[in-house]
Amino acid sequence: MSDNNLQQKEFTLSRAKAAVLSRDFNLAARLYTGLLRDDPDNLQILHELANMYVRSGQDERALDVYESILSKKENDLEALTDMGGIYRRLNRYEDSVKVLDQALKYDPYNVQVHYNLGFTYKLMGMYQDALDCFTTVINSNPSDILAYNQLGTINSLLGKTNDAINSYRKGLQLDPNHPVLHFNLAKELEKMGRDQDAKTEYEAALRAKPGWSDAVNGYALFLMAHNKYAEAYDLLQRGIKVSPKDIMLQDSMGELQYLRGDYADAETRYKKILEQDSENQSAIIGLANVYSKEEKTEQADNLLNSIRKKPPQTEDAKIRYAKALLNAKHITEGGKIIKRLWDSDRSNENVQGLVAQYYAIRNDTPRLKTLLDKISAADSNYRKHFLDIAERFRQNGNTEEAELYLQQYLDYSPDDSVAMTVLASCYELLKKYDQALAMYRKALARDRSNQILQLAVKRADKYVVNKTS
Repeated sequence: MSDNNLQQKEFTLSRAKAAVLSRDFNLAARLYTGLLRDDPDNLQILHELANMYVRSGQDERALDVYESILSKKENDLEALTDMGGIYRRLNRYEDSVKVLDQALKYDPYNVQVHYNLGFTYKLMGMYQDALDCFTTVINSNPSDILAYNQLGTINSLLGKTNDAINSYRKGLQLDPNHPVLHFNLAKELEKMGRDQDAKTEYEAALRAKPGWSDAVNGYALFLMAHNKYAEAYDLLQRGIKVSPKDIMLQDSMGELQYLRGDYADAETRYKKILEQDSENQSAIIGLANVYSKEEKTEQADNLLNSIRKKPPQTEDAKIRYAKALLNAKHITEGGKIIKRLWDSDRSNENVQGLVAQYYAIRNDTPRLKTLLDKISAADSNYRKHFLDIAERFRQNGNTEEAELYLQQYLDYSPDDSVAMTVLASCYELLKKYDQALAMYRKALARDRSNQILQLAVKRADKYVVNKTS
């Protein structure tokens, strides 16, 4: 090749690379294809073209190029490894395993191949094989932080919480400020009920990566689960300020405001989510719950009809849907879903609580008592489900029974401002205005930014003044 031709080739190649960097993929494809017309066996240019197709989201075209590379060099590890990743993105897991196994025949200890194979096995649910792959990675490179994170997540999926924690801690020994490791460790500690340790890890994740949506949301949900509604509100508000279009944060804020009784704010947030994603089931269920509270029966039914056309698949989503049906007074339909959940998993605390709610809303006191006795036999101090049971009794007009369950719940969780608010509203219905005012004030002391509670205190105060005047 003459010097002029060589210079022209190098110039065209540099133009193609620049086009990729500027995301002008059509120009890059023309330039690479032109180069290959004169030099069809050039593996470097073929790899450049394949990588360009990957970057532009044209995986099928990239596969064709990699097949061309392998026809010229069957042991091309880069092509085999990249194909494994493409097949995985296309959900062609068997093909991914096949090409990656082929790569290992040529280089049994290649860390990148084991990494890719581990990811594929993980998505296939073949967790032990995935563990073996990432263990091989760590044996080859004991300082691979991301491999420790993968070991942790896979052990978590296997229910091996202690092993997951150990993996995350080993990774943090290498990088004490790794936000993902802190976040994943927090979730495992939360599972174990090690609340203070979990809180420390959530805060460490946010210090390492301020404003990170996943950590903001995870920590906010943790705070909500522990009745720290004001703290959760402040945290979500800061996160939304940084990422105002983040659907996950808006959804959690909608749920929080629903719990706090601010249905107008919750409705607005859910509607904004549905403007971005009209099929978002979490927002649909959340908005249906809001409409049920606001007694907008037709609007709630319309939303629930959209869920019926595409029923939830996960157990957690089915539980939320069943609760939404109960909220909308579709007791029979909700009961059918609850029965299926109960028949498939009677050990799940959330399912047990859902069954208890069903018995409460049907005023089936004998069955409710039998179930509660079974739950109490497993854990005599457990009262988490009493709040929902009280809501169901209140829903069917049995306010006095709701009051009893709320009082027992608050013995279990004395700082829950939401439960205090519900109990105060029961006192209002029972015309126990002094007790209502005292309970609203107690709730407000724990959630001072709650404007709904502020209004409730003023309303109850008027009742008390009028009663005594």
